[in-house]
Amino acid sequence: ERTEAGQIELCVLSSLPMGVEWQRRRDGSGKIWYIRGDDLAAVQKWSGMSVADMNHKDFKEKCAWFRQQMERLRVPWNENHSDLKLRRDHFTLDSFNIVMKLDQRGMRSNFRFEIANETQLSDDAGGVTREWFEIMTKEVFDANKGLFKFGDSGDLRYQINELSGLLNPQHKNWFHFTGRMMGKALFDGMALSAPLVRSLYKHLLRSPVTVEDLKTQDPTEYNSLVYMRDNPIENILFETFTVLQDRLGEQVEVELVEGGKGKDVTDENKGEYSKLKVQYMVYLCKKEQIERFLAGFWEVVPCDLMQIFTAEELEKVMCGIPKIELKDWQDHTFYNGKLAPSHQVVKWFWAYLETCDDKKRSQILQFIT
Repeated sequence: ERTEAGQIELCVLSSLPMGVEWQRRRDGSGKIWYIRGDDLAAVQKWSGMSVADMNHKDFKEKCAWFRQQMERLRVPWNENHSDLKLRRDHFTLDSFNIVMKLDQRGMRSNFRFEIANETQLSDDAGGVTREWFEIMTKEVFDANKGLFKFGDSGDLRYQINELSGLLNPQHKNWFHFTGRMMGKALFDGMALSAPLVRSLYKHLLRSPVTVEDLKTQDPTEYNSLVYMRDNPIENILFETFTVLQDRLGEQVEVELVEGGKGKDVTDENKGEYSKLKVQYMVYLCKKEQIERFLAGFWEVVPCDLMQIFTAEELEKVMCGIPKIELKDWQDHTFYNGKLAPSHQVVKWFWAYLETCDDKKRSQILQFIT
């Protein structure tokens, strides 16, 4: 039996299914127990390790343990698998309709893809699966979809668009789909090119957010709140317990507490104001969208199992930090107009990339493409 948290519990069986290797074990009370041989082999190293135990391990060991838990939760192929039959000219809508009809077992089973007039289910050795994740990631994070937007820090991280309901009437269902799709990618060990602002990783882990989590979302507000925290503000800053929200050009004043318009921020209450403003900006102003996204994600990957990771580690697991081979990049670059490999500006560009680490190169490549 697998518990909701992915732990294996051994159960007494009156009869053992044929065709499966079973191993006999005796517990402390003398009872005889049986466990599948393949499960036993999978859990030998970390069988006694809980989430709390793994919190203190290094990142590589955490990843090994996490992958093990996902395989425990995976529905065996002979019990169930999900076939996604898609039409190229209706790729996005077909994907949405099929995924949203799957139950939890369907999401935790193996996906097979077929594209009409292009590929058969038996053709998918991983390439079509990768293409599906790439296409659907581009689709849901496309600014024209209205679901996500870039944070203001300039490092190309996505945050949920609090105005999504004004831009996309189906936004709640699409956030649920996005959560399921990204959860499935994590479940299958598929890295996606969709880095999120730090607060979203915190929400996925049910970790408390702080003013530091505004740094990748809204640096201006972050700097303002840090200044307020570290300096006296009497006769310098004049704020009330409100926040201005831009709703498609209309400035709307939102109260952070009842009667906030008439409550001044002082040195005595600025800590309370800062907490309320951070909570509003990273959660309350987009609460419905976040909750639908989290619900979809947690349907595939239990939150408790992810809690071995910090927010920074979870980002690495979900997005990866790809190794960017500069020569390969140069060999596959095309030039337009007056630009050519011999042009001085082009030389400067490649010389600059030589000085960059992989993270910076990946950000530049993502921006270009």
